[in-house]
Amino acid sequence: MFNVVYQRMLITGQPKQVRAVMESIRGRCGTENSWFDLASIVEMPEAVKISAELTNLDIIYEIYRENEIRKLNERIMEAEERCLAETGYMNWREWTFEHWGSGSNVSDVVEGEPGELRFRSDFAPITAALRALSAKFKDIDILLEFVDSGRAFVGFMVFIDGQEDRFLLDWCSTDARDMRRRLDCIDDAVDEGDDLYPPPTEHIN
Repeated sequence: MFNVVYQRMLITGQPKQVRAVMESIRGRCGTENSWFDLASIVEMPEAVKISAELTNLDIIYEIYRENEIRKLNERIMEAEERCLAETGYMNWREWTFEHWGSGSNVSDVVEGEPGELRFRSDFAPITAALRALSAKFKDIDILLEFVDSGRAFVGFMVFIDGQEDRFLLDWCSTDARDMRRRLDCIDDAVDEGDDLYPPPTEHIN
């Protein structure tokens, strides 16, 4: 099971600007990403979309016949070849890491106070997407807090004018524990157990 990264984003600035940013990152109504869609910041090319859609069909392999599986694999290979030819990336995962920072779009999006959203993504924080958003809206500041589910890292970033400052925290420090509690990544009932062990290597894509 791959790691997910729990995140809290807070956009600050003039109320009118904050509202404009929040409106700009919305996705299509009725979808999981109606509140926040990374494709609204950096749009995914059609060739990458096709690669993603076909790759995510592998869950139905077990109900396919052998010849159908072969045809699906051929379609996936063709999609990856097109993806590489048109974008320079072998597949959709390579593209998302480069342009969004994470291995997926955001999910489980929850609204908080004005300008605040909580969500999660696969493998890494959405650094690249927020760098692009910050460059587009130069009169706002973006704070991103993040906690890796596998205890690989915890910290926060501040984005201003397309640039970011990154701060990694010691897993067991007071600041880190407060952040993990704020992102619902700590259980007070068992907090004195394996929570005291430090994380493995620090890695943020």
